[in-house]
Amino acid sequence: MLSDDVTVNFGGGRGRDAFAAFWKIQGDSTSPVWKELEQALARGCARDGDALIAPSFLADLPDQFDSFETAIILPGTRLRAGKGVKTALKGPVLDWALANVLDDEGEHWIEVAVPGGPRGFVSRGRTASLLGYRLNFKQRGGQWLITAFVAGD
Repeated sequence: MLSDDVTVNFGGGRGRDAFAAFWKIQGDSTSPVWKELEQALARGCARDGDALIAPSFLADLPDQFDSFETAIILPGTRLRAGKGVKTALKGPVLDWALANVLDDEGEHWIEVAVPGGPRGFVSRGRTASLLGYRLNFKQRGGQWLITAFVAGD
């Protein structure tokens, strides 16, 4: 499913051989690529011009959000008053909410502010980064191929 010129990184890495080397693919299932692919695809796919992009939330982001200071709050998440599952819940259940990251220093919890909504803490595992791995698919020769699998900005 990889295009011949698949983009591997923003440093110029391109092509199937570069992809295999970067992800340490050696014919077995130990490469970290499988976890990253699963995570990107599990978060949906959306049209972005003539391409498809996964995770889907990357296809239509408002310009006012800085990729380095914004987190996506995953569906079914509630903010907490403090760091820990035993602290009080704050605000409504959030589904794909964009939040400004206020403090990202903790190992398990980050402090965020939802624009027009509450400020609180959320488990790092209940967020997605705008800078995480993403897949781009384009139609080439009548089939959809992966043209990029990159992270960063």
